[in-house]
Order: sequence, then structure tokens, then C-alpha cells
Amino acid sequence: MTLRSLLIATASLLTVVSGSHASTLASGSFQADTFICRAVNVGPGPVSALTVDIVNSGTGTVIGTHSCPKVAVDHECSEAIGTATEIAFCRITSSGPASHIRGTFIGVLGTTTQVTDVR
Repeated sequence: MTLRSLLIATASLLTVVSGSHASTLASGSFQADTFICRAVNVGPGPVSALTVDIVNSGTGTVIGTHSCPKVAVDHECSEAIGTATEIAFCRITSSGPASHIRGTFIGVLGTTTQVTDVR
């Protein structure tokens, strides 16, 4: 194998390996009895898979989840649950880069509503 062939093969391999842009984002946690986790694709093209989870912060148990295949630009994937009062956070897993996803986590406890970004 010539040096040129080796360099071309290495560059091709690096392109394939670096082509994966899977990412995970998470919010801070708060106490509520109603939770909404929302993720919006703001990228230049569709995201092949997007999953939103609402996770109990004390146990790590996923208390709500929703997976969305092929999320188009400017479309969202969301999960909403009503539960006993818990402390939870929102986790978003995307097949695309984090820079193409915007997320919001909303919690309601009584008459108090809390909203935070998912980063």
C-alpha cells in the first residue's frame, strides 16, 4: 500500500467515524406533579431519532418517555405526565448534534409553574 493510499484510507475512516453526531441534553431538576419535556429540531434538516425522557432525580427512574422517528425541521417531540409529587429533570437524546436541538422543561405544582431550558 502506498503512502497516498494509506492517507486516503485514513481520511475516509475519519470521515465515517466523525459523521456521528449523537447528543444528549439535560435540564436542571425541580419538584412538581405535572411535567412536560419538549424538544424542537431547529437544524437544517430532519433528525432521524429524538427521545425525550422525564427522569426522577432521586432514583434515576424514567417516569415518562417518548421517542420520535424522523423529526422534521421546526417540529417537536414531547412527553407530558401527571404524577405524584416528584423531583425530576428532562433528558433529550438526539441522533443529531446538540446545536440543532432546543429543549424546554416545564413543571407545575399547585399554582406554581417552573420553566427551564434543556442544555
